[in-house]
Amino acid sequence: MIIIDIINSLIDTGGIIIWPLGILSVVIWLLLMMRINQLAQHKFCQVSEIKNIGQSLISEKDVNADSLFATLTGIELVFFRYIATHDTKKLRASIHSAANDVIEWFKYDHHLIRCLINSAPLLGLLGTVWGMIETFNVITVAGTSEPGLIARGISRAMITTQVGLLIAVPAIFVERKISRWEEWIVFKLEETSMVLIQSIDEMDNVVEPGS
Repeated sequence: MIIIDIINSLIDTGGIIIWPLGILSVVIWLLLMMRINQLAQHKFCQVSEIKNIGQSLISEKDVNADSLFATLTGIELVFFRYIATHDTKKLRASIHSAANDVIEWFKYDHHLIRCLINSAPLLGLLGTVWGMIETFNVITVAGTSEPGLIARGISRAMITTQVGLLIAVPAIFVERKISRWEEWIVFKLEETSMVLIQSIDEMDNVVEPGS
């Protein structure tokens, strides 16, 4: 009940602009939470496990049946499945191609979420202008004899700007954290591809002396 009373008071104080600000806030945080949930699905295995999978690829074993392959999740699983569909005789080229294609698939377009975040303070500013217009209308009709109505208009003007900033500032912080998290995942996938190539080179060096 207390939360509902606070919301009703905020709507009454902020005016009609509070409604689109509220909807905008829900959309922004829904998109951010969805992306966080998606990023949480991406796990990475140990270097030794990557090398073992690389050996399975070189020996042309069915990696889908490999117990190590079954433990993979997220972007690393997509990466290894992509490689497994290519010719093992061109494994190095397949690894590079797979890494580039999977990273391109993984990249998230932040333009929409950033546009929504940036629009929150602007929408709050619109509420400010709206409140000031109401204040000037009151002054025009009643002069300064109605201080309560004047204060109400000024309060409405200020509250929407405040709400717009309260929506935007935390959302910007979280969106930047998500961007750095995505960069870390891309780095880990590139690291996986390098370890895989190194394991191929090591096997080639072992095979060559005895050949």
